[in-house]
Amino acid sequence: MPAMKQILPAFAAMMFFVLTAASPARAGEATVLRGDLLILDGQRHRLAGIEAPAPGQACILRGRTIDCGRIAASQLMDLTAGADVQCRRRSDGMSVCTSDGYDLSEGMVHTGWARALNDKRRTLELAARAARRGMWRTVPVTDKTK
Repeated sequence: MPAMKQILPAFAAMMFFVLTAASPARAGEATVLRGDLLILDGQRHRLAGIEAPAPGQACILRGRTIDCGRIAASQLMDLTAGADVQCRRRSDGMSVCTSDGYDLSEGMVHTGWARALNDKRRTLELAARAARRGMWRTVPVTDKTK
């Protein structure tokens, strides 16, 4: 029985590691919910390292109010259309997703429809801002009623 008492904690630790490790990549056709969120194989995947405008987030472009959130989602749809999308969920719950091998988080930041949340993509964001791509050519609308 003493050997069993030593094996059980080791087994429990191993199972915890297996259950909390990053999930394997999933591949297929994605359904875009917003500029940083998609569904693949029935699972939601939040793109790692970025933040896109929320649905309904208004901004002004050439004097007109537009829905930056909808346009960001449309950009992600463009990046995934007809492509083999793969997502690998990280241990923090975020996902690294590619479209025919192209990193979707990087693509969204490069096109200017998402902010970089870490240093890995900061250079891409600075380039998009300088080139005034995507949301960087708009003026955000602030809700003064809040």
